[in-house]
Amino acid sequence: MRRHLTPRFCPRTLCLVLFCALPAARGLNLPDTCLAESALHEQVAGAISTGDHKGARKLLESALGCRPDSKSAAVVSILNKLGEVNQDALDFDSAERNYRRAIEIDEGLPQPLEAEMAISLNNLGTIAEKRGRYKDSEKLLRESYSILEKTKALDNPIAGQLMSNLALSLQNQGRYTEARGLYARAFSLIQKSSGENSKAFALALINSALLGYETGHFVEALEQNVRAMESQNALGAAPTFDKAVTFNNLGLTYFQLSQLGQAETAFRQSLAVRMKLRGRMDAESLETVNNIAVLERRTGRSEEAEQDAEQGLKVAEQELGQEHALCATLLNTLGLIAASKNDFHRAADLYEKASAVWLKTLGPGSPKYAATLSNIAEILSRQGHHKKARNNYEQALEIDTARYGADHPQIATDLSNIAAQDYYQKHDDSAIELYRHAKDIQEKHLGPQSIEVARTLHNLAVVYSHSKDFAQAEQSYRTAIPIFEKADTNERATLSQWLNEYAVVLRHQQRYGEAEEAEVRAVRIQVRSAIEGKPGRAAPSAFFPSKPSS
Repeated sequence: MRRHLTPRFCPRTLCLVLFCALPAARGLNLPDTCLAESALHEQVAGAISTGDHKGARKLLESALGCRPDSKSAAVVSILNKLGEVNQDALDFDSAERNYRRAIEIDEGLPQPLEAEMAISLNNLGTIAEKRGRYKDSEKLLRESYSILEKTKALDNPIAGQLMSNLALSLQNQGRYTEARGLYARAFSLIQKSSGENSKAFALALINSALLGYETGHFVEALEQNVRAMESQNALGAAPTFDKAVTFNNLGLTYFQLSQLGQAETAFRQSLAVRMKLRGRMDAESLETVNNIAVLERRTGRSEEAEQDAEQGLKVAEQELGQEHALCATLLNTLGLIAASKNDFHRAADLYEKASAVWLKTLGPGSPKYAATLSNIAEILSRQGHHKKARNNYEQALEIDTARYGADHPQIATDLSNIAAQDYYQKHDDSAIELYRHAKDIQEKHLGPQSIEVARTLHNLAVVYSHSKDFAQAEQSYRTAIPIFEKADTNERATLSQWLNEYAVVLRHQQRYGEAEEAEVRAVRIQVRSAIEGKPGRAAPSAFFPSKPSS
C-alpha cells in the first residue's frame, strides 16, 4: 500500500500583527494652517484604516512642515506616527529611519518624553520581529517596557500593547510558557486602560491565538480569533487590514479542525478585504492565496489549486524576488499538487527548489524546511525507498521537536509518517506503538472526534489487520468510520474503501452478516455519489496521515 500525504499547513503562514501605539494628543498652539494634533491623528488613523498610506504620509509630512522647531516634542510624536504609516505600508527601512530620528530628537530634549521613547523602541522592536531578528526585538521591547515601569506609566494604553508584542517576540523564539504568561498580563493591562472592545485588545487576541495555534491548542485559537473578530466588529463595520488578518487566521484554525467549508469562506473573505483595501497582491495576500490552494488540493480540486498557486508564485517572484521565503511556500504547494497527480519528477524538482530557499532564508532548523523534507520523503516512500524516507521523516521529527516540543499535533504527524515506513518494512509492533502515541497527542489537542484521529485509527486498523489481530482492527475501524462519516469532507471514495476493509476484518471473525451490511453501505455510498455526480476524491491508498503536512 502506498501512503498518501496531504499538505501540512505551516503555522508561519499565519500573519503576525505588529501594532504601534497612538501618541496621546497634546494641546499645542499651532498656526491656523496646521491641524491640531488630535485632529491630525484622527485623520491619519482614518486614512490608515482604509489603506490610504499615501494620504496619511502627506498629512504627516505637511504637519512636520508646520512645526517651526524641527527638534520639538511635537516632531517626535509625528515622526513616530509617520513610522507607523510606513511600517503598515511594509516600508520598513523608512519606518526604522523615522523611529530612530524620533529617538535622537527625544534624547536631545531638555525633558525627554519617556512615553514617546517607549513608543519608538516598541516600534523598532516590532520591525526587528517582522524581519526575524527576535533577540533584537526582545531587547528593544524590554527596554521600552522598563521605561514605562520606571515612570510608573503601566496604566498607559501602550503598556498592554507593548506586553503583547514582547510575548509575540518570545513566542517566535519558541519560549511558549513565558509568552503565555505575558499575554495574560497584556490582557489585564489592556482591559484596564482600553477595554475589551478596543483595537489593542483585538490585536492581543490575534497574537495570543497564534500561540494557541502553534502549540496545537486549535479550539482555544479558534475561540480567541472569533473573540477578536467580535471586538473588531464592535469598532465598526468597515473593512480593515486587521479584519483581513483575523479572517485568515480563522481559516487556518478551521482548517486544522477539519472544518473545511468554514476555512475556505474565511480565507476568501480575508483575500477580498485585502484586495479592496490594497488594490493589489501583497505578501499577506499571497499567503492567503497559498492557503486557498492548499485547501483546494485537500478537497480534491487540483486544477484550481495549481492555477492559484502558479499565479501566486508568479506575483511573488515579481514583487518579492525568487529567493523570498513566500516563494518557497508556493513552490512547496505546487510540489504537493504535482505529487497528487503522480508527477513525482516535477514534484521532487519543486521540493528541492523550495528546500534551497528555506535553507537560505530560514536555516536548517526551520519547521518549514522540515515540512519539505517530509514531502520529499513521501515521494521516496511511493517509490519504495522506505529506509531513505524514514531517515527524512526522522530528521523532520528532530527539527519539529526542537521547535514545538514533544507534545504537539505536528509531532503526531511526524510519528505517523515514521510508523508508515515501519509498516512497509513489516515492523508492525513499532508501527502500532508509534500510531498509538500519535493518536494520544491528537485526541488531546484536536479532540477525540477529529478527522485526523479517525485517520490514525484507520492506519492502526490496517496494521492490526496485517498482524492478524482482527479484534483490535475491528475495534479501530468501528471507532474511526463514524468519526469520518461526520467530518466536513468530500472523501466519499475513502469512506467506501474503509467500509470494504472493515467487511474483510469482520469476515475473518466469521461475522458474515455484519460484513455484508458494511459492504452494502459501501455500495450505497458509491451509487449515491454517482447519481449526484459527486464521487469525491478517490483514495489512492489505505494510509492517510494524522494531520495535514506542508
